[in-house]
Amino acid sequence: MEKGDTLYADNRSISLFCPLTICSDWNQNPVVLQLSYREVDFLFTGDLKGSTERGDVVHSLSTKPVGYGGWGSGAAAHGVLHSTIPEEGRSMKREPEGKKPGKSLLQELCGADEALYALLSSYLYYSPLAAIPKKDLDSLLVEAERTGDYRQAIDKAIFEATQKSGQREQSIEAMRRIVSQAIHAAEQAREKLEKDGVSEHAASMGRKIEEYRFMIERAADILTVASGFYEERLIESEENIREEARDDERRKTERNEEVVREREARERTARKQERKRMGRRERREAKRQAQIDDAAAEERRKSREEKRSQMEREEERIEEEERASREARKKDRERN
Repeated sequence: MEKGDTLYADNRSISLFCPLTICSDWNQNPVVLQLSYREVDFLFTGDLKGSTERGDVVHSLSTKPVGYGGWGSGAAAHGVLHSTIPEEGRSMKREPEGKKPGKSLLQELCGADEALYALLSSYLYYSPLAAIPKKDLDSLLVEAERTGDYRQAIDKAIFEATQKSGQREQSIEAMRRIVSQAIHAAEQAREKLEKDGVSEHAASMGRKIEEYRFMIERAADILTVASGFYEERLIESEENIREEARDDERRKTERNEEVVREREARERTARKQERKRMGRRERREAKRQAQIDDAAAEERRKSREEKRSQMEREEERIEEEERASREARKKDRERN
């Protein structure tokens, strides 16, 4: 295995997050593994040292790609691929009860192209705005030239290319140039590893070079799928933000309703206790006023209930519109 690889078996998986880089001092090559079983994750940090290494691991855990797969052993077109995990079930959108999950978005976009799906499940992010580096591409390329690690630059190049309508050919060529630089750096690293006698890591670097060559060959297809994937994910992210805002508003309304009910209950109890100390005439007048107050409180309660019902109907309408819009976009993808 190499950093970024994941092995799967039934409901279990094990992912390798470190070493981040290979040092000549083997004490500086901590092995960090994540063991996952269903929804439970266990992180084995080994002798991970320093805030920088820990921060890098935390970042990689929070920004894993859709499939978080890598390249491993076994024959496949244009390279050797791990099996990957589809991203279905990760969306916050609520679907009608009883609806069976279908193909993931990435599977739809890749169709029967298993090699393309396997690659992009390792390179496309389910939450691109959180995962893609904020630094500009030029800065990332400067860092890549210094470290030899072009992953973040490639991620940035793919995402930026999907956001530039009308510049498809220029974007494809720009991505190919960056990947070509990555190949050159990887070839130099492999040569050094071979000289140092680290054959396993040299072989791993060779697989990465094959991956990069595949990216150059399929750059146009990669951009086509990535554009469709990120367009849908950004739309759904905006929908999720609006849904969270509506949920917050609904919870605020419910809390206010509870506060009002408790206050009115305290006021009724206080008035009842006060009436016990009144004379007969005052008590009759107080009861009459209490009936007026209770009727007014009931009207306010009905008004709040109607407002809450309107909010629920509006949310159902919005969710139905968003669901219809998603289905329409899905049909468009199938036609294309």
